[in-house]
Amino acid sequence: MTEGKAPLRFKKIKAVTRPQLKLTAGIEYHIKFEAPVHQGERLQDDRDAAFLANVVNLDTGEEMQIVCPSVFRKELDRTYPGESYVGKCFAFELMRVPEKRYNMLKSFIEISVEETATGASERQTLTAADVGRMPASVLNAKGGRK
Repeated sequence: MTEGKAPLRFKKIKAVTRPQLKLTAGIEYHIKFEAPVHQGERLQDDRDAAFLANVVNLDTGEEMQIVCPSVFRKELDRTYPGESYVGKCFAFELMRVPEKRYNMLKSFIEISVEETATGASERQTLTAADVGRMPASVLNAKGGRK
């Protein structure tokens, strides 16, 4: 960095891609739906395309994508008709059913998010020195990529 120059600051405009929040049975997740669940691209001829949702991981503030298990998607459609779950926050936990080889919902709760002590929403600003480094929110994320 040249002396006398202020460090560069970046503002995120749009998330073109999102990391996937891999859902693991036995972990409670806290998310906010940013858009309706949608069907992704079909990647294999012998399998249907997965249903995806763009969410915010409320534990880290990170914009992520989840693969919605069918039991989760059906509960959303039944309880929140017309995609009224968009913009709402939820806590949920999946439970593995080993003999049937699938997950089921152990808990599914609509929640509200308390504001921080300052009343402002938290934002993460990157400087030129941060480019190429893994953000702390990703390193400390529960259930993130492995």
